[in-house]
Amino acid sequence: FYHLMLDYHIGQASITLSLASYLITLLHVILLLTFLHL
Repeated sequence: FYHLMLDYHIGQASITLSLASYLITLLHVILLLTFLHL
C-alpha cells in the first residue's frame, strides 16, 4: 500500500514537472515571437 502511494506521488510530480516545462517552453516561444515582431 505504501509503495502504491509512493508511485502515485512520483506520478503527480512527473505530471507537474512536464506541465511546468511545457509552460516554460510556451513562454519562450511567445517571447521569441514578440522579439521577432519588434
